[in-house]
Amino acid sequence: MPYPMHMNTTRIHFLLPATFIAMVLLNSCEKCSTCSYTLTSFGTQSTYEESYCGDKDELEEFETGFSENAQQQGVVAACRRD
Repeated sequence: MPYPMHMNTTRIHFLLPATFIAMVLLNSCEKCSTCSYTLTSFGTQSTYEESYCGDKDELEEFETGFSENAQQQGVVAACRRD
């Protein structure tokens, strides 16, 4: 037996705000990035690793800065987001 019309309307009025709130909360969650590079100097290998947590723009800025620093050392950085 199909639901009465008011039942479907009530469900929609609940689901739309709940979906919107979930989207806002998921988009504003902090994410983390860990970047590293390995540098060899005088036969000794050293690995540099740094982590940062923030929003999408902050992570992109962190990753860009870390990669530029690695490039100045003549190596390539690898970053992964957790």
